[in-house]
Amino acid sequence: MQKKLVTIIFQTTSSCNLKCGYCYCRSNEDNTSRLSVDTVGKCVQRIADFFDDDYEICFLFHGGEPLLLGKRFYKDAFQFLKQRMEHKYYIGIQTNLVLLDDEFIELFRENCCSISASLDGYQPFNDLYRKYHSGQGTYVDVTLNMRLLQERGIQYGIVSVINCQNVRSPREFYCFTKEHPNVLFGLSPMFLKENENVIAPYPDQLGSFLIALFDFWIADPTPPRISLFEEIIRNLVEGNRSTVCTFHHDCSEVFFAIDGDGNVYPCCHFVGRGELCYGNLLRSSFYDVYNSDRRRSISERTIRSNNPCQTCEFFEMCFSGCMATSENGINSKDYFCNAYKMIFSHAKNYMEKSLRRMP
Repeated sequence: MQKKLVTIIFQTTSSCNLKCGYCYCRSNEDNTSRLSVDTVGKCVQRIADFFDDDYEICFLFHGGEPLLLGKRFYKDAFQFLKQRMEHKYYIGIQTNLVLLDDEFIELFRENCCSISASLDGYQPFNDLYRKYHSGQGTYVDVTLNMRLLQERGIQYGIVSVINCQNVRSPREFYCFTKEHPNVLFGLSPMFLKENENVIAPYPDQLGSFLIALFDFWIADPTPPRISLFEEIIRNLVEGNRSTVCTFHHDCSEVFFAIDGDGNVYPCCHFVGRGELCYGNLLRSSFYDVYNSDRRRSISERTIRSNNPCQTCEFFEMCFSGCMATSENGINSKDYFCNAYKMIFSHAKNYMEKSLRRMP
């Protein structure tokens, strides 16, 4: 029997050495809690006590910028995981990569820590919003460190935010993905409707981009790995068994974010929002956190009888989409609903035509 994967996101700090225009972390260097090894240890112990051998656990260190916590923190945290976790687990880190050096590389290699970096395409697309506090773009430094990883034989993934510029250039973006063979790409549409300084893509605009990108991808004899498209094809063939949070039938069952004070939230987008806190792992068991009224309420968001998404033909491919990009509170549908309908329908039509052409 296939084991269930649970993702525990440790929100290491909300501080960052960059100032990206679209970032949802909105705190300064002097006003933020930092995750301690002691907090990691107490939380890991309670997590290990709750989940049995039917589960595998991914511990993802996130931020802000997680590398700001330094090498000693990760040496100690990784050592603690080795000592306390009896069933299978994975370690990952989501980083802007600019602080990477040889010591970090060896530390991650020794502990089989997967690396996911942020890069939004070629330099004009990336540097539009991904900047240092000085205003300088990050593209040159990030790509240099990616080459360093390649030279050391270290696998990494890339998360690309789809912004108001790269969404207009699917061909250029596809060429960018082709320059990173064997790299898994995650696509994250920009969503900050309340921020007047950034222009997020409209749903129809995102849908057109995804369709064009899909057509390049599906026609390519050696396509890059784009997780969204792999997920869509798998879901069309096998039914939804998504491990991606955006389309999971109940992300609250298998995704949890923990801040530096031990508070538990649905994911990193909601850290700091007290009304969505499940509880505190420094004071409560994971059983109590998991069975809290808040988590149960979120778990039921897609199955409530008044959910209009249930009549949609693609409901069981996305289950109302992502709470963090919902239109009017967590119980409403994803802001990018129409974009996903467009790409689901396009991929479904492609699959049906392909089956009809088969002898």
